[in-house]
Amino acid sequence: MVPTRDTHPMTPIDGGGSSLGQTGGSEPVRTGWSRGLVVGLAAVAVISLASVGVAAWAKQSVPSAVVGPHGAAGPVGPQGIQGPTGATGPVGKTGAVGKTGATGKQGPAGTIKASAPLSAKPLVSAPNPAVGTVLVATTSCFSGEVLLSGGGQVYASAPTADRNIALRSSFPLNAHSWQTVALVMAPLGQGQTMTLKPYVLCGAP
Repeated sequence: MVPTRDTHPMTPIDGGGSSLGQTGGSEPVRTGWSRGLVVGLAAVAVISLASVGVAAWAKQSVPSAVVGPHGAAGPVGPQGIQGPTGATGPVGKTGAVGKTGATGKQGPAGTIKASAPLSAKPLVSAPNPAVGTVLVATTSCFSGEVLLSGGGQVYASAPTADRNIALRSSFPLNAHSWQTVALVMAPLGQGQTMTLKPYVLCGAP
């Protein structure tokens, strides 16, 4: 036979007539520690809900941060102290001297071996020449010589009249002759004359 278990009535825990402490039929009996567990779990749930509510209220109550405008730029700071001069780099080595080039060939002999100035006979004006009077001299080299240059000397019979005469032109007529022209620019004075002494420079080929 299967043994049977008798059910004994129990006195309520809270001392009252609550049905939580009574037994009847096959319902289990709740002891004191189980009731405390239930009460603790309920308290934890209430605290959790309260925490969620406080967090939600704080989130709604705190306003969002607002970014303010940029402030004005500050003044430029003073210039810093100049840093020390850097070290001088090493001096490069001097390159080697190149070799002396070979001596060139001697050129052909020049066309002039020697030169000498030649003076022709001076030309003299009449005394008291009029303003505008000219003396023209054409001077040539000897045959076989080469004309190199030419010119002339102009002077008055009195030094005080030299400022009134001038060598107007001096130029080569051709490869062998040179021409010079003297001019009276102002009165020379009573009895004064003008003299033109021409020159040529000729070379011997």
